Amino acid sequence: MSVLFFCPLISTFFLFYLVAFSHPVIVNDAIGYEQLAKLFVHGDWVSYFQTGPNREPLYLLFVAAAMKIGSFLHVPYTAPLLLMQVMVLLSAQLILMAILKHFQIVDAITAVISIYFVVSPNIFTSSLIVFSEILIYPLILLFVFLLYQMMLKVTSGPNDWREFSVTGIQLGLCAAVLTYLKGIFEVAVPLILILLLFIVFKNQGKISLSVAVKKYLVFTSITLIVFLGAVVPVKYLNKIYNNTFTFTDRGPTGIYGNIVRNSTDMTYPKLLAGALTIIPDKRFCRRVFPDDMCGYWDNGVSDKIGAAKEVELSKQFPPDEVNKRLILLSAQRFMQHPLESFAAYLINASRFFFWEFFSPSFVAIPGWVKKVYRFAPLYYFLLFSVPLASLASFFFAVKKTFFCSDHGCRKRQTFLAVLTCTIIAFIAEHSFSFTSERYALELAPLFLVLIAFFLDRLIFYLPSTKNRQS
Repeated sequence: MSVLFFCPLISTFFLFYLVAFSHPVIVNDAIGYEQLAKLFVHGDWVSYFQTGPNREPLYLLFVAAAMKIGSFLHVPYTAPLLLMQVMVLLSAQLILMAILKHFQIVDAITAVISIYFVVSPNIFTSSLIVFSEILIYPLILLFVFLLYQMMLKVTSGPNDWREFSVTGIQLGLCAAVLTYLKGIFEVAVPLILILLLFIVFKNQGKISLSVAVKKYLVFTSITLIVFLGAVVPVKYLNKIYNNTFTFTDRGPTGIYGNIVRNSTDMTYPKLLAGALTIIPDKRFCRRVFPDDMCGYWDNGVSDKIGAAKEVELSKQFPPDEVNKRLILLSAQRFMQHPLESFAAYLINASRFFFWEFFSPSFVAIPGWVKKVYRFAPLYYFLLFSVPLASLASFFFAVKKTFFCSDHGCRKRQTFLAVLTCTIIAFIAEHSFSFTSERYALELAPLFLVLIAFFLDRLIFYLPSTKNRQS
């Protein structure tokens, strides 16, 4: 019997045990999710738009469904919510295993990666709190696999336009659902599609370049039509009810606050302190620099700057104009202080590789679990080995994507290129605003896939295995 058979069983036992003996702490963003979800419970979707723009709606509907179930069963809504969320995590694990199996990753590596996906302290705690990242995991894995299938059809597949259109529609819907969870995908998805044009030019060995470009343009058009067709109506409803043509409420404010903070009285010591803050454990920064210098990089600082400017502009301009002004002022500030802004931008981008960190601030979990993950050797091993593995596997994928000398389209290379473009686009967009290990978690499934490919290549980098598809 394959070792992979036991992975879902072990994971299910572990997660259901945690659900039985854990409960989320409703603080900070969780309060907002809870309050907005109650609007959907009472069918008051108009208030959702009238008081907006608000948080993305899909996770609010997910919480509202848990509230309905909890009310029916006469239990707190968090009980069915946690159960639903661990089911989502288990489904993401199955998708992860299916992807690795599809590319013939050795079973031992697939087992280790899939188990770690569930026992990762930052990932399993995300399934036990009232935060939306949990729903991203299965969807982003499906998204990159659909992208991969589409790029195979574009660069080397037959001209089956019916199948081509179906995949494009599926991809557009998946991208829209991701945006309904995290508004950043509204901008990231078009950028990903632009970056994928590189694959068309690099891997069109089996067909002519003109045919490949034509197929790419058709695919992109279908995807964007479906994607925008699902996203734009929400923006129009916001325009109707709160006079702001936008999907969510935090983008421009966060970007402005972050850029202004990064370019105000920036000094080399502050930049060095910022470089240390990429390590999620803030004790590392505070051992070297004063508290105020490390605290300068907290999101609370940039949030206050952005909120204050938003209030100031709202007194001078209509709501729909405020976001435009914030983006314009952000661009001007970035250009006025390019070196400081770009250095801080790189610091923000680096944080995405430090996605692993055990800090159960928003959930009460069994004491022995805390002791295990706070055991110093394990704690520091995960804190540093996971980002190093993520970074090494990312550069491995970049090398395969941009510097591989093989001619023509190979399945693994195409999939790695899709993963690389998705990660680059997401980090490039998100790094203009504040980033943390919580936001980096949205890329954690992709980093784990890259690590599996990297380990598989290390193990099979032998003459006897060079005939394997790569």
